[in-house]
Amino acid sequence: MTIEDQVYEVYDVLEKLDSKYTLKNKDIAFECIQKAISLKNKELEFDARHEYLSQLVFMNFHDQAIALYPWFLNYKKNNEIDYYRYHSLVWSFKWVVGRIGSYGKISRQQIDTLFDQFEQEVLEFGAGKKIISYFKLTLHTYMGNLEEAEVHLKAYKRSRAVSSIDDCYACQINNVVDFSLQKRDYKKVIRDSKDLVYKKYTCDSVPKTTYPKICMAYMMLGNSLKAEEFYQLSVKELRLTQPQIPNVGYLLYYLAKNKMYVQAKKLLDKQLKYSFETNADLYKLRFCIGCYFLFKNAAADAIEFFKLNVDESFALEATKKGYRVAELRDWYKTQVEEYIKLLDTRNENSFYQEYFDYLENEL
Repeated sequence: MTIEDQVYEVYDVLEKLDSKYTLKNKDIAFECIQKAISLKNKELEFDARHEYLSQLVFMNFHDQAIALYPWFLNYKKNNEIDYYRYHSLVWSFKWVVGRIGSYGKISRQQIDTLFDQFEQEVLEFGAGKKIISYFKLTLHTYMGNLEEAEVHLKAYKRSRAVSSIDDCYACQINNVVDFSLQKRDYKKVIRDSKDLVYKKYTCDSVPKTTYPKICMAYMMLGNSLKAEEFYQLSVKELRLTQPQIPNVGYLLYYLAKNKMYVQAKKLLDKQLKYSFETNADLYKLRFCIGCYFLFKNAAADAIEFFKLNVDESFALEATKKGYRVAELRDWYKTQVEEYIKLLDTRNENSFYQEYFDYLENEL
């Protein structure tokens, strides 16, 4: 087979992977990178890496995606780049800045430097300032700087500009809903999600990733019937055999509050291993808060043991009956305290400590 034929073969594989996000396809995309490197074809390597980046993002391996992204900036610096790949580069930069606030070990200075670089790339591309306001809203929402986030929300809403690198409208609504959820404005969460619930706007991720947020909102408003409806929609629509750590924390809050231990075990059997694999401290915090409340309530209900599907590297020692619930409660409480300290120290506020104290009173 000629080199040209081998290149075409890799492109055929990449075409079949497009918008089909699975753990298997993630691994196949990585193999395509290795093949492109062996063929010494830089453009093919760019395209294979971009597909791999897409797989990482949509499979919720955001930490790996962030680590991979600088390669694309170096490519632009050292190679001529056509419009298609330039568009892909700027588009995928959004995936990095949209999630970077979730990693407590990334300093404020590093975040500011990266975001300045993102802003420069966006403006050079000609996309305008609306998308910058949108991602500053997302960043400050994750970091608990809600006053700053609201400034950028207003700037985003004032602008009527559109560009080819805007998120789809469904994703924009979904991400704005995060602000209202952090602000504890649960009625606004429900109101602003209506066009997603009725599927006026949809995409591959939305509304399935919105359902857990709506479940949380109805639960906090005391509407148990609607909370259960959106819990059921969540477990039906989310791909729970794949990593969903950014989303399942809200479901664990619901299960803990309602002492639904059987359902919680089923959810943990599918997602617990992914909570150990991610390095996203905010996602870990949400997940650990849910587990803490779950085991706290189980201990209060005199449940002594709980079986978990974890390997031998887990911090606690299991008995034949399972893990001791009191030990699980205490261990997850320690994890919550560590992640809160890490995030609040980096964010230079006390948002997550106050949020946890609020949840402790509610759940």
